[in-house]
Amino acid sequence: MSAKVAVASSDGKFINQHFNKNEDQQGIFEFLET
Repeated sequence: MSAKVAVASSDGKFINQHFNKNEDQQGIFEFLET
């Protein structure tokens, strides 16, 4: 599962980050990168 988040700063520049998660065998999610 992944989600995309776009953040705008006060000077009008945009920052895009991908938050990737991995589901292990127990069904627990953890952050892999930010």
